[in-house]
Amino acid sequence: MNSKNMKIISIVLVVFFIILLVSAIYSTYFSENYSIIYLPKFSKIVSFIPISSNSILIAGNKILGNTTEGLAGIYYINNNSFINLNLNGSFDNGSIYSVAYNGSSYLFVGAKYIGTELVPTAFLYSNGNIYNYSKYLSSFAPGQAFAADWFNRTWLVGGDFVIYQSGGLHSIMFLVGIKGNEAIDYTKNISMELGELPEGEIFTINNSSNEVLIGGSFSIYTSVFLLSNENLNVDPSTILYKTPGSILTASPYGKLWLAGGMEFTPQSVEAPQPYPVPYLITVGNNISQINIPYKIGVITSIATESDKIAVAIRVPFSQYQNITGGSVILYGKLSSLSKVYQSEDISINQLSFIHGYLLGVGYKIAGNNSVGVLLLYKV
Repeated sequence: MNSKNMKIISIVLVVFFIILLVSAIYSTYFSENYSIIYLPKFSKIVSFIPISSNSILIAGNKILGNTTEGLAGIYYINNNSFINLNLNGSFDNGSIYSVAYNGSSYLFVGAKYIGTELVPTAFLYSNGNIYNYSKYLSSFAPGQAFAADWFNRTWLVGGDFVIYQSGGLHSIMFLVGIKGNEAIDYTKNISMELGELPEGEIFTINNSSNEVLIGGSFSIYTSVFLLSNENLNVDPSTILYKTPGSILTASPYGKLWLAGGMEFTPQSVEAPQPYPVPYLITVGNNISQINIPYKIGVITSIATESDKIAVAIRVPFSQYQNITGGSVILYGKLSSLSKVYQSEDISINQLSFIHGYLLGVGYKIAGNNSVGVLLLYKV
């Protein structure tokens, strides 16, 4: 692959991911199997975590003219109500990209501008108090924190930062573990394993009972590696699958993992307008690619429950001679996924099973604006 194509892919990877991210009045649309709930307090809902059988914590942003503000709150499914969390302006001039929960506290991560510099941002919300965890990420500016999770009594935070080297700017992945008042820079472990600076990004961190999967891109290639429960030594050499593209989402699947995102094929890179191809794999001792019936788009989320699987794919639609970005959701067993939802103007950022429903969050495009949405699909 020539250097021109590599540069195109590198730029497209980050741009596509950021596009996916970037008292309430409710409006609801119902069909036989699903309902759409609009939350105008949000411009985009980016992340959520189920915290009970009836409630979820949601996070995202509100676009305010030329700036954005990171927002979060708790939505109650049974009575369609929402309670805002007061973050005391922690994400003013920024956005929340991910939220993690340890049973009592929430960790919000994202990025915000301080002056003209974009810096990775993290704040812990516990018992109504806000604690600044951005100090543990100060070495990675300018940059952004894209993912967080709780594992082995440690907050894991990943993202990327920019350095100037050899006459050019380079995006470098970072991974930090925060335990108590101490932070461990696992980026150094990754560098030692690879024998070089880990160029790329970490876009997703997902835990199971005994390990955590971390996905993103290394250079221009999909990158997946696992951390065990016994220790947090990073060994990406055990699983490093080099396909041009990026891993954006993952979920435990029995003794395996399902991971997804996008890849770039020779045909998609050589096209007049390069485009991503949805990419779905199982991860275990080996990695196997799963064929899906979509050849243009990005897998934005995967949810699993027992042998049931749901996959959200952001795909282009042709509408009134314009191309719009919407979503389809596939549901079923891995061997028999079928489309259960499609929208030309709603993009789904994350999925999860909760209390007999498949729940999705995202946003709807409305003219030049967008509004946060929840989707509840009865399974």
